[in-house]
Amino acid sequence: MKLKELWGAFKNFIGYCPYYKVGTQVAEKVSGKKQPLKKSKSPTDEEKNLIEGMKTGRNIALIGFLCPIFWTSLFMGSSKDVVLFNATHSGIFIAIGVALYLINVSKLRKIQESSTDIKGIAKQP
Repeated sequence: MKLKELWGAFKNFIGYCPYYKVGTQVAEKVSGKKQPLKKSKSPTDEEKNLIEGMKTGRNIALIGFLCPIFWTSLFMGSSKDVVLFNATHSGIFIAIGVALYLINVSKLRKIQESSTDIKGIAKQP
């Protein structure tokens, strides 16, 4: 694997971290840079809300997975009960985040499927 590919994979992986996302948003606001606009069909308000719900679910799951209290107790040699408690707490956050994500994905798919007919051509309003 080449260094550029490895760096690209690392940037892609770290891009899912909520702390990284907040940091890049703050840096963009401070520097005045704006994201380039995508040229695609703009989503409806309901689709935007569901996409935001998906992002929220993903971020909640990542916070559960990246919980510093769990990882600190695991690597610092805490007792089995403490590690199990922190793992359960993190697991609950992961489960809630994944459930929220999947609920929003299924609702978004239903909306997108209902807006297209069998041939994949958008229905006329």
